[in-house]
Amino acid sequence: MNSIDPRIKNYIIGGIILAIALLLYFGVLVQYQEFNTQKQSLKRYSQELDENRTAKDKLGQYLKQYDKLKTESGKVSKALPLKSEDMPQLLNLLQNLTGSAGLVLGDLSFDNQSETVALRKDNVLYYQTINIAVSGSFAGLENFILNAENSLRVMDILKIDMGHDEGGDTNTYEIKLRVYYQK
Repeated sequence: MNSIDPRIKNYIIGGIILAIALLLYFGVLVQYQEFNTQKQSLKRYSQELDENRTAKDKLGQYLKQYDKLKTESGKVSKALPLKSEDMPQLLNLLQNLTGSAGLVLGDLSFDNQSETVALRKDNVLYYQTINIAVSGSFAGLENFILNAENSLRVMDILKIDMGHDEGGDTNTYEIKLRVYYQK
């Protein structure tokens, strides 16, 4: 058998060790660095996912609050409507208030000019004065006043003049109202 020269043997062993070291470096170390990079990316994506979940929860809360405020704004629009859209509803409301109180609605007139009430610098309300003539009993007048004050529609009763019908048991009332509108 031939024996290998010890110097060549040392070169072969050294080459094998170098090949193993290069294989470890390029194979394992590069993979380890890639693993760490992926681990950091996963951590970052996990944080973003948590932030997105938190944002989604906040958005859900904001949507609930929006729905609640939307409902409340609908009530405010009924209480203080835009003037251009309100005339039919106002006439219907006055008819219902007088009718449900047992009064008969007679004459109805509007003052010519709308006035303004400045609540704050950027918040202005308009109001219109309305004169109505009704007839009926005193109990009916009391019911009308209660109905008007409990109505969702914002209005003030400014003045009531009472009279008596000459030929019968019926009283007549001249009522001056103020109704309010949004700008």
